[in-house]
Formats: sequence, C-alpha cells, structure tokens
Amino acid sequence: MAMVGFALAKQKLDQGDYLETLQILNHCTDLTNDPCMMDLLGATFEKLGMEADAASIFEQAAQHFSDNKLALLKKAARLFLASGDKKKAEFHALQILQLKPDDPDAAFMLINLLKTHKDQAIVGHLKYNLIGSDEPAHLELAHRLCGEDRSDDRLLPLFRKLAFLAPENLEIVSVLASFAREYADYDTLDALALADRSTPPPELPMERLLWCGNDALNRISGRITPSVPFDPAARKRRRSAPHRWGAKLKIGYISSDLRPDHVVMRQLGAVLRSHNRDRFDITLFCNAADPAADKRRFLSAFGRPVDIAGLSDGKAAKQIRRQELDILVDLGGHTGNSRAALLNYGLSPVQVSWLGFPDSVTGIDADYIIGDAVVTPDTSAPFYGEKFCRLPETYMPNDPSVRPMPTDAGRAAYGLPEDAFVFASFNAPKKVTPSVAAVWARILNGTQGSLLWMTGRTRTAEENIRQRFAKLGVDPMRIVFAPAVRSYEEHIDRMRVADLGLDPFPYNGHATTSDCLWAGLPIVALKGTNFASRASESQLRAMGIADLVAKSEDDYCALAIKLFGDRARVRHYKDKLDAARLVAPLFDSERFCRHLETAYEMMALRAKSGLEPDHLDVPALPARG
Repeated sequence: MAMVGFALAKQKLDQGDYLETLQILNHCTDLTNDPCMMDLLGATFEKLGMEADAASIFEQAAQHFSDNKLALLKKAARLFLASGDKKKAEFHALQILQLKPDDPDAAFMLINLLKTHKDQAIVGHLKYNLIGSDEPAHLELAHRLCGEDRSDDRLLPLFRKLAFLAPENLEIVSVLASFAREYADYDTLDALALADRSTPPPELPMERLLWCGNDALNRISGRITPSVPFDPAARKRRRSAPHRWGAKLKIGYISSDLRPDHVVMRQLGAVLRSHNRDRFDITLFCNAADPAADKRRFLSAFGRPVDIAGLSDGKAAKQIRRQELDILVDLGGHTGNSRAALLNYGLSPVQVSWLGFPDSVTGIDADYIIGDAVVTPDTSAPFYGEKFCRLPETYMPNDPSVRPMPTDAGRAAYGLPEDAFVFASFNAPKKVTPSVAAVWARILNGTQGSLLWMTGRTRTAEENIRQRFAKLGVDPMRIVFAPAVRSYEEHIDRMRVADLGLDPFPYNGHATTSDCLWAGLPIVALKGTNFASRASESQLRAMGIADLVAKSEDDYCALAIKLFGDRARVRHYKDKLDAARLVAPLFDSERFCRHLETAYEMMALRAKSGLEPDHLDVPALPARG
C-alpha cells in the first residue's frame, strides 16, 4: 500500500498537482518511517512555497535517516536560508561540514552568512572549498575572496575552471597562463597556445616577457595601468623647463629593493659606493617596507636615503622634487611594488629606466633606458619609447664585495652522483617554457648518463616538470630538484658542483646568470631577439666566453651535447671563469661605475644644450693592464 501511495503521490507532484499530492501523503500512516515519503513531503511543501515547513521536514528526516543525511541536511539548510531563518541555516551548514569538510555548497552558504570581522578567519578557511565546485557562483566568489596570488598553487584549478566557463574573458585567460607558468602546468600552456594567437590576451608586461621574445608584441602587452598616466605634453614641458645645473650632477635612484638581502643591492651596491662624490651627488629614494631607522643605517653608506615607503604618489613626488635632481633613475620599471609611475610627475630634466625591467617601460616618462650593444641593438629601437644609452661592456652591474668566494663542497653534500654529467638550471620554473623543456629533453636524450639539476620551488611544479619530461622520453628520475638553500653562500657553492648550466629563453637568467658565472659554472645560452632574451649573451661576452651563445635551438642542443662529450673543454671554461672572476668587466664594479658616470654626463650634456634625448654609446675605458 505504501509503495502504491508513494508512486501516486510522486505522479501528482510531477504533474504539478501539489495539493492532491499532500492529500495522498496525509493518508499514508507510515510517512515518518519512510525516507522516500519524507523527501516527497518536503519537496511538496517547497513547491507550495512553504520553505520553512519544507526545511523542518528535511531537518526531521536527517535526524532519522542516516543513509541520506548529507543530502537532507543540504536541503534543510538551503530552505531555512530561503525562509529567512539564518541561524538554522548556519547550524545545518556547520553540520554538513562536519560530515564533509570540503563541501562547497555549505561553504558558500556560510561565507554569505558570516559577515562580522571575527568570522573572517573561518571565511579564509572555507573559501578554498569553493574551488572544488563547478557552480559559476561558487567559483566567482572564490575568485573574489582568494584573489590572484601566484604563490598559492591551490588557485591553479580555480582559474582553469574560470577560463573554461568564460574562454572569451581574456583577463582570466592571462591569469590562468600566469599560474600555469608559475607551476609548470605545461598541458594548460599547450592548450592556451598563446604564441599561436593573432592577438594574445592582455598581460602584465613582465608576464609577456616570460614567453614572448617579440619586441612588437611586448610593446602592446595591454595591462599597463600606471597610477599616474603618461602625458606626452607634460614630457615636453619637463624637458623644456628651466633648470639650475650645479657643479655636481645630482643623481637620484628610485627602488623598492634597496635592502641588504635583495638581488638589486648585490648588483648595484659597489657601483653606488664607487660614485665619485666630487662630481656626483647621490640620493636613494627607498620604497622598501623595512623600518625607517634600518633603512637609513644601511643606505647611508651608498648615498643620501630618502624614505618614500607608504607615501602616496603625490607626496613621494614632492619629496623627490625637493632634491632638485638633474637625473632620476628608476630601478623598478613594470615590476611588483615599483614606483616607476612617479616619473610621470616630471621630476627631473633627465629621467632614466635601468636594471629592474628588461624592456621598454611603456606608459612611463623615461628619456633613456640603459643597456648595451647586445641587449639594445639598433634593430630594437623602433619598439622603444626611450632612447638607448649603451654602456660599452655590459648593462649588468655586480658587487663582488658581497659575493662569497665559491668553495668546492662536493656533490655528496647535494645528493648528486659523482660520475654523472650534471646539467643545471637555477632559474624559476616559470622561465622553463614548453619550448625550453623540449630542448632540454633533446639534450638529455642525447647524453646518456647525464641528469638535469633544477629548482622546482613547489611540489606542484616539480610533479608537472617530471611529467612533461617523461612525455618527452626522459626518465623522470634524471630530473633532480635542488632543495631550498639556507644562505646565499650555499646558493653559490651548489652551482659550482654542476658541469654545465642551461639558460632558459626567451627570458634568460639575468641575476642567476651572474651568480653562475661568479660560481665558475659556464652556461649555454641562446641568441635572443629582445632585451630579456639577450641578457645572458651580454654577460657571457663580458666574461670572455661568447662562444657559448648558440644561434638557434638546434645549435643550442648540439653545443650542450658536444660539451657533454668534451669534459676537457668544460674544464677549460671553468678555469677561465675562475681566472676572470675578479678582473672581467662583469664583476669590475669600479670600471662599470666610471662608464655609468660617463653615461650620466653625456645625458646631462644634451639636456644642458637644449637637445632632445638621443641614442648614446658610451666609450670604453682602456682595458686594464
């Protein structure tokens, strides 16, 4: 009889005859003992718009029927919320999470119910549940709450789903591509195929450089939004404004990275100390978040520190303008936490971009970019808003005084086999593009008995890298990941135990290349097509080993394979680097500083003469004896 009554009631419910359904159910004497009957009763009340009654039915059913408790609690919570009973909705959502801690529906409900400040810790935990859902509303809320923090690999699947839901949303596509690069998600990068698109999605300039070596495309990356817009008319007024030039050139540097433990100071420190104080007055505009007293104490050895951290653009611009500078040099460009937009206030007769961003700083009022003949050749000039100021040997400064002399720690300390040929890359996984991985796999497949020693940084990236190399025919056990080091000294020492470095492209090693060459590790590099992809060639030339720059990917493979079979030649390069460490231009900070000072004087001379900025080639000092 119960089965007949249920079937008839279900039929009436499906037909939309809800009152008749209730009448049938009222005649069922065993209603409360049958989970199907209770579920049908609750559904009927819901159809009649009686959410509170329906919620109570499902609540009662969840208490009596454990087999379907989770589904019943979800219905009760949803309907209590719809009826306005937020307390009961919250109570049942918490019950759901006790049964299923990662449930996205309960998390979504609770997040929308918990509004007070004290609830934010709970929301911070629950937001990750939403990523497990396929509901657009859940995923959009997850995006709103989680943001786009590239250091959180839990967000990678979120942006995969968001991009699948809205493939026409190019900003989401570009964020997904950024996450995929960060965690070496090669399958996603292959699917996105950014390089094959006639119009790539808008990206942050640094993101575009990681995969694109095309100057024209990099110029239109599309997500450049300086806090102070660039105004060509303001640039013209700045250049023509009267200026009082003194006996000394007053140089100002802006950076968020003027800190003792930052790579910028390992590059620049000795150059700043070497400035001729009789001819140059140096001011350092520091945007680092360190305590003010610590910044003053550290930076006083390099110049006059002026703290601009925490200041609005307008207030920071006033601080800079008070110094009445002749030349203002931004060291950040389009990088994180940069204050490059301050140049758009027109703070100095001459404004310069250098070091932090290896490309044109589109949207920023810079007269010059400091480069060299390798990274900024004439062929790139049409794609730059700045004029080139080319230093004679390399654009890359280095401070040898803070670099530890490398020691031979031995491979055992790093778990590497003594008899293997060790190729190495200490660059971030995001620089190891699918094309780079394919080339490196060709090298490994052509050099049996070798291994590749890399920095993976996260377990997710390491797993993805091993999977890609396996697809390319390389035993994943031949990919060895270097653990995090405790100090810069250990970082230098470990480089020395490898045989040969492999440089990524189109975004080269830059500071990592300097570290390798200082440690005595020769690297094979590919000749580039833009600033970021030419950085290693610039440094290899400055160390006298430009023959390690290959003209093509095939030549790159062939050179690495040839060196694998010629250990004597590898030893020759290592000995040459050791001998050149303290005399080659790459690490001769005093000589570099003299060239840089000449560059500043050439810039100033044009400005004093009322001439527009133009390309400048700084003459080289005589070679050291």
